Amino acid sequence: MQPMSTPSPPAGDESSSDDSVSPAIAVVRSIASATGRQPHELAPLYDSIDPDALDALFEHARDRSASTGVSFSHDGVEVELCVSPDGGLTVDVDPALGRRPRPTRRAARSR
Repeated sequence: MQPMSTPSPPAGDESSSDDSVSPAIAVVRSIASATGRQPHELAPLYDSIDPDALDALFEHARDRSASTGVSFSHDGVEVELCVSPDGGLTVDVDPALGRRPRPTRRAARSR
């Protein structure tokens, strides 16, 4: 995986940086904050990504002083999770994805 830089989040995005919690917990808290829901109201994180693997990946990156990032969608929200070489964790969440209307299919007309 190539290192990922963390641009400043656009207006409307939620960004969190908290080194005292696991990456999986930081993701859940950030999504909850961005969407105005409680963490228990979200779909389980393991529906989108393995929380233990996510935590292990970022712990490994911190141990190696490497920059690592991963992006994924969860519960209608785009998530970017990055760890910097100094071990800092950043979670950027784009809740706008969940508010976009989904395309509708038109039923075929029978003649």
